[in-house]
Amino acid sequence: MRSNAMGALTVKGIMRTQIVSVPPEATVGELVKILAEEGISGAPVVGGDGRVLGVVSATDVVRFAARGAQVPVREREVSGRAGPSMDDADAAYFFGREDGIPLTGAVLDLLAGSCSGVDVYTVRDIMTPIAFSVRPRETVEGVVDLLLRERIHRALVVEDQRLLGIVTPFDILCALYGEPAPT
Repeated sequence: MRSNAMGALTVKGIMRTQIVSVPPEATVGELVKILAEEGISGAPVVGGDGRVLGVVSATDVVRFAARGAQVPVREREVSGRAGPSMDDADAAYFFGREDGIPLTGAVLDLLAGSCSGVDVYTVRDIMTPIAFSVRPRETVEGVVDLLLRERIHRALVVEDQRLLGIVTPFDILCALYGEPAPT
């Protein structure tokens, strides 16, 4: 069931324009540091010419770590479950997940500390070379359809092969409830 609350909202009206992007030649270790410092779960990969080359996410880092880490990620996961007895740490762990991968600082620390190759392999080696994008004049309903259909957590706003912004489900919720979205 679709909501009419989105009306004629366009991507341009809700997109974030302050974007953390990463270059393809950044090391996986540098990427992990950026994700942790910025408190984000993924970023567009942008070449020196400003063109979008793909996206890279914490899920990509975890997949990389699973292939090369000495300590499997599962052995280090918190065993928290959603429910009434959940404490703050368990709640942060449970709700800070993307695609079933915990995005806590502890996991990022694990990846940076125990995964061989974090300073050898680059973002280009682990990124997803496909970036789902929309144009600034696309309707918010169109973006929602894309996010749901492709099961993704971010859509890049691109025009003339240049990155203008990013839209996440959080941005859409802010627009629906009249809250100012982060810039």
